[in-house]
Amino acid sequence: SFRPERTGLVGRNGVGKTTLLKIISGVLSPSAGSITVEGTVALVRQMLDVETDETIADLFRAGQALELLARAESGAASLEELAEADWTVRERMFSALARFGLAAEPDTLLSHLSGGQRTRAALAAALFEEPDFLLLGQALVDEGLINNQQLQELIIDYQSENELDDYSYSEEDQDAIRHMIENFFILAERPLSKYEISFFQL
Repeated sequence: SFRPERTGLVGRNGVGKTTLLKIISGVLSPSAGSITVEGTVALVRQMLDVETDETIADLFRAGQALELLARAESGAASLEELAEADWTVRERMFSALARFGLAAEPDTLLSHLSGGQRTRAALAAALFEEPDFLLLGQALVDEGLINNQQLQELIIDYQSENELDDYSYSEEDQDAIRHMIENFFILAERPLSKYEISFFQL
């Protein structure tokens, strides 16, 4: 089991790290057994391929909230819709994007962004949801998508803002964050093995 702590997930390429994270986040269902998650989970989406018409708003899953806000601001919303409107959604999106050095409108097409920009937007979208558990499953540093300092600041800031924190990394990012991880799980063709950070040296 994974507890509310900073956790590293280690294993060779192809052993199933990304698959495990997708199962934990609910993107995939296990072929056998079951999984129970207490709290909300956000998995930073891999942004290799995007739909041609997919926008920043779609990535943030904020399309309906933005449409309702637009109707409210134009005076076309009903009283019930006015009560349901999220009046801060646009500003919170801008703030989340700015945290990763991006300035983009909600209707910006993801296909118009570079790979690094799309990944930073995905990080912003994951934090926008304010999840209890944040799963990072990409080689963020090695691929130049964010630098070491940004990754470390992400961990520190996220931990200070949330009561429950869990971070899962692929092994490519270990050099950047090994001193910030409390426990490592080794994933191989056998049950997970857990190591306390004080006894496990990479």
